[in-house]
Parts: sequence; C-alpha cells; structure tokens
Amino acid sequence: MRKEVEVVGSEGDVYTVTFSDETGSFKAFCTCRAGVNRVLCKHVKNLMNSDPEVMASFEKSELKAMFDELDAKTEEIASLKRETDKLKKAIANKMLK
Repeated sequence: MRKEVEVVGSEGDVYTVTFSDETGSFKAFCTCRAGVNRVLCKHVKNLMNSDPEVMASFEKSELKAMFDELDAKTEEIASLKRETDKLKKAIANKMLK
C-alpha cells in the first residue's frame, strides 16, 4: 500500500501525508514542520485513526503495540495531572483561607 493524502492544517496550510508499507514495514511522513523534524504529528495520527486503508495497514504492523503503549502512557499522564490539580486545589483551599 502507498497512499498520499492532502490535509489542511489548523492555520490553513496544506500538507501532504504519505503512508507506505511497501518495504514490509509501516512508514508515514508529513510535510508539516513536525513531520519534517521526524515528530509524530497530529496529521499522521488523525489519518491513522480515520482512514480505513491506512488503519488496516497499521493494524498489521510491528508499530501497533508501541502505539498502544504510547496511548496508554499518555492517558496515565493525563490522569495523574488531573489528580495533581485536585490536590493543589485542596491544599490551596485549606492553606489560603
């Protein structure tokens, strides 16, 4: 599979996202600033979660387990941040009265 998709960024810029599994491993590239700097950008992530052809190719790849772990860790961090914010608020309410 090789697929190119044009997407519009949040500032209205048009980027090209390219997916390939022709070499036996899943590859993605985006022409946005993050993609050019080899950072997993939101354009790639969004298409990986919404384009059926890309999703099917990715699901078969060795990267799927790593991606799932990244999502789990990201959720853990968000949960810890919510807990930390609650504790800060509780401390402030008691201390700053």
